[in-house]
Amino acid sequence: MITLAQYADILLHAINVKEGEILKDLFALEFFQDGNRQNTDGKANVTEEALKSVPDVRAQRLQSDLLKCDGFLGPPWLEIATNHFIVATRLSFLRTFSDVNCVSALSPHKMVDRLGCTVQQLIKETWTAMNTLIIAFLRLYSSLQQGRWCSPTLVMVLSNYRRLSVLADEIEQKASTISTGKSGKQTQTHLEECARQLNKAFSACISDRSSEEAFSRKWATYEIVGLVFRGYFKLRSLGLCRNILRAIGAADLPDFERFPRAQRVTFKYYVGVLAFLNEDYSKAEVDLDYAFKQCHKDAHHNQEMILRYLVPCRLLRGIVSNDSFLSTFPKLSTLYGGFIKAIKTGDVRSYDTILETPVMERGLVQIGTYLAIERAREICLRGLLKRVYLSKDCNSRIPLMDFHHALRFVGVELELLETEWLVASQIAKGYLRGYISHSHMTAVLSSQNPFPKLNTITTVTLS
Repeated sequence: MITLAQYADILLHAINVKEGEILKDLFALEFFQDGNRQNTDGKANVTEEALKSVPDVRAQRLQSDLLKCDGFLGPPWLEIATNHFIVATRLSFLRTFSDVNCVSALSPHKMVDRLGCTVQQLIKETWTAMNTLIIAFLRLYSSLQQGRWCSPTLVMVLSNYRRLSVLADEIEQKASTISTGKSGKQTQTHLEECARQLNKAFSACISDRSSEEAFSRKWATYEIVGLVFRGYFKLRSLGLCRNILRAIGAADLPDFERFPRAQRVTFKYYVGVLAFLNEDYSKAEVDLDYAFKQCHKDAHHNQEMILRYLVPCRLLRGIVSNDSFLSTFPKLSTLYGGFIKAIKTGDVRSYDTILETPVMERGLVQIGTYLAIERAREICLRGLLKRVYLSKDCNSRIPLMDFHHALRFVGVELELLETEWLVASQIAKGYLRGYISHSHMTAVLSSQNPFPKLNTITTVTLS
């Protein structure tokens, strides 16, 4: 067990020798550590050890105990350390509820015995202290020359800040629902403030021009960007992501491949998803493919998140995942397996049935892939038409009645004129090469490559 005074002396030593790993350990909060990552190196959490010597959790008393150190702990580190322990002590009272997810499920008005306040009051006080800590830390970090050593600590406290902001908003929303008796529009005031501070952190990193490259704050840019994007996605403020990308494009950063692989994967994932949601599927596929290939082979959850958008991108080019690969991701198999099977067989009716299922429609809309999957129906229809073409020994003149019968065979009931419109639509979009002879009710296909490769068809990505 160590006292707060001893903690302060260790902090002063880390600052004086610019030892980033020690500093990071000093500000680690066990409450925000994933269960499978806690103490993996066998080290005890320094903050948790120091808390054992804290009989009085009032802010003034915490600051007084920190000042008993042998060295001089002045501003802004005194303010930062004091607020860190305010956060730590308040979170310790919630430890009995195990983790963040459990806390968000509690009644906001549930009393926390030791402090004599509710969960809602406790979270609000915790967030306020964390916000004060972040503001002071960013002010200090922005003024540092050769500030790279401090970047890991900044990233960690910002990550904790973001998670606490999400939790505070969830608790506040639940309290509002209980008090009013109805669920209103979700407010995310804490996360919005968090996003502003994350943006300041990004600016502090990318604008560092006073340090040599090896010691520059720029090396934290992509890790901070990952947190910024995560906040913006949660806020559904995707337009703000473009400002970040423009700033990165104009900045003089080290070569992208020199950054850690995890940061590159996270960045490419978010850039790929942004392109996907903007219906730029070609760019999305490039970025998401990079992220998937660079993703660690054991990061199964991350691979699944990437494939959630990469699979639809590939479907739009007629590339279908094989069953053995997709079976390693059960959620994706449930989500896309039926569509893939329908595309392989040209079963348009089956494709439509799955797409119209309320649960499936809701799931695709929720993750933002509904529009892409709806467009991929054209690929399924194209496959059916190609089967008819092959069954006619690749004859370039095919009666529309043959396409009509094929559609009826798979359960799509249309008038002959509607079939003509479908084939004409496929030609107009570039999926087929040829023309319609309306007087003869015949599709006259090109003798050279009537079914062009899908990656050559620009209309696939048009809105």
